[in-house]
Amino acid sequence: MSTNCHCIVKVPEQLNITYMVSKKSKEGVKSITAPLVQELLMKGTDTAKTIVYCRSYLDIIAVFQELVVELGDFLVIKDKDGHVLGRLVEKYDACTESTLRCKIVSDITVPDSLLRVVVATTAFGMGIDSPNVRRVIHWGPPSSIATYVQEVGRCGRDRKQSTATLYVSQDYQNVDEDMMNYCQQDDTCRRELLMRTFMEQGDTFSKPDIKHLCCDICSRQCHCSMCSKDTQQVHVNRLSKLPICRPALDKHDLCRLRKDMLHYRASKVYQCTVAAQLSTIELLTSITDRMLDQIAEHHNCIYSHVDIITLCPSISRADAVYISDLINTYYFEHS
Repeated sequence: MSTNCHCIVKVPEQLNITYMVSKKSKEGVKSITAPLVQELLMKGTDTAKTIVYCRSYLDIIAVFQELVVELGDFLVIKDKDGHVLGRLVEKYDACTESTLRCKIVSDITVPDSLLRVVVATTAFGMGIDSPNVRRVIHWGPPSSIATYVQEVGRCGRDRKQSTATLYVSQDYQNVDEDMMNYCQQDDTCRRELLMRTFMEQGDTFSKPDIKHLCCDICSRQCHCSMCSKDTQQVHVNRLSKLPICRPALDKHDLCRLRKDMLHYRASKVYQCTVAAQLSTIELLTSITDRMLDQIAEHHNCIYSHVDIITLCPSISRADAVYISDLINTYYFEHS
């Protein structure tokens, strides 16, 4: 056995991952499934690849069933002749049949596959090397920091910006002290707490240049043009008086934004049971062409749903939140 060996230790740090922790709401699993369903209905196979980790088989069933029910016929992708090509969502656990397991692993690791969301337990682990997973969502904390870092490390492997969101309640059974501290604290950088587990004394860790790309804690201290408190205070004023604090999107991105808003409006049609009773998509969704034109015209003055409601008072808060997040996504891509 060779004695000329060297031990190389590297902190498992990925600067392109943004870490967030949210408390589970009274809505239960709908708090994570509703945004996913909206995106799947609007974008289909262009939806960001997502892994949803659950702590128990019952949680997997609850999340997966909610996605299947809400997606309905849109769950399955068919060709023009009606032949099934694949599904947008799958579940992966110890009970999943071995052939289907292999197919899910194969599909999630292919960049342009039809599969976009996998709901899984930790059984969905080693060997998963998909370059363009954009989100890892945990419905409940894993047992340790090491486990959590390993699981969230499956997103953003292509070095593009990705997010890791952990939903927590008061149930910390079988969770170690470090993981519990990560879930409960609200004043220390989450990246620091995670990386501290793997660092030796005297080591330092890096942070993204823009604080809101680090974690939800650091984002409170961010003073970039998208996060400055001065800019946020202006949002409550009339939109026509808002300064243009960021450049307008180019024609290509503005065209994409309009198309995405139209797709979002169209997706609402399929979720409405009274579609046959109404004559136009505007009546059906309460999102008029005039609204979309105004939003597109003032897109670079919109930072939150408050701005959209100020501009279009009759729009629902849920629609305003979704569209404002959509607009900010475009600026996020270029930040």
